[in-house]
Amino acid sequence: MKTKLLLIIAFITLNLAAQTATPFVTGLVYQVGLQIKDNTLYFMQQGTTDAENIIYTVDITATTPTATVFMDNVSPSNPYGMLLEGNMLYYSDLGGNVFVTDITDTNHTITQVISGIQRCNGLAIRNNYLYISTFDTGKIIKLNLNDTFPTTATDVFTGLSGPASIAFNGDELYISGAYNGDDGIHKINVTDTTPAITTVVIGDSVLGKIRFIGNEMYYMQVLGAPKLIKIDITDAFPPTKTDVVIDLGVPLGFVFDGNDIYITEYYSGISKFTQNTVSVQDTNLNTIAIYPNSTTDFITVNGLENEQNYTVYSVLGKHLLQGKISNQTPINVSMLPKGIYFLNIKGENKNFTKKFIKL
Repeated sequence: MKTKLLLIIAFITLNLAAQTATPFVTGLVYQVGLQIKDNTLYFMQQGTTDAENIIYTVDITATTPTATVFMDNVSPSNPYGMLLEGNMLYYSDLGGNVFVTDITDTNHTITQVISGIQRCNGLAIRNNYLYISTFDTGKIIKLNLNDTFPTTATDVFTGLSGPASIAFNGDELYISGAYNGDDGIHKINVTDTTPAITTVVIGDSVLGKIRFIGNEMYYMQVLGAPKLIKIDITDAFPPTKTDVVIDLGVPLGFVFDGNDIYITEYYSGISKFTQNTVSVQDTNLNTIAIYPNSTTDFITVNGLENEQNYTVYSVLGKHLLQGKISNQTPINVSMLPKGIYFLNIKGENKNFTKKFIKL
């Protein structure tokens, strides 16, 4: 059997307010990565042979959700990192390769983006550059997606120890791993000529996925006490950590679909957790609605008692729009591409997320 990635063990005190997830798709092993487009989940299986390195899909609306083989023999080495940008599905492997395929291509053509860059873990895209974390060499590198593939990479930041997941919030790239011996999450601004590194979270073995909803950063603690944690990145350091889901089994990927969170667990398949976003002070969120639910230009919120902060984000958790909203004040979404989006409203006594469709 191929060598599987060994991850650092860590322990953090459990937050008793957190809850456990329920099985969603079972009977699977060695599952990594997780992306979503419309109502379809995409994830990968690490196999004992090349032919068993598989990309699966799951229809989350199905009565009995089932994993279906989307592509097999996708990599000569264990796949690990995964990123869906539009219709382009990028994935990395532990052999130092990055590939891309168009999920709408019925021929399932695979293009090698780059090779020979050691173990590739995290993938993120910003301003048409693909950023990659290389676990063995301790680097963040980038490559221009306008170049002819396969292409070469440029170093962005070096001196890390085992960088794993990466994710953007604006121009700031968040990196899980170690720097100067501190496990946790760190960040750099990729627009700086010589990026300086800042510690965001310390003391966690964070080798799972990082994702954002507005100013909230969610991340996985993979072993020891496996769980999904969130912080507010605007908090003073060190931030307050909130356990969202506990008692997970080696979680290596997760995605949001409204208040639902889907999680890949390495040895058991995919689980599902639904967040309760209602605060203890808020007893009537059922009165809040957005309309029209399918729109070409504006959405309007009805039922707000006072001005609130809002964020619009993609199905991948990417922050797209933000501002303040009052009752029945329209939000212009005409500039967004066609697709599914989420509106999150957060104030002192409300936290509300609603899916809408941009036509």
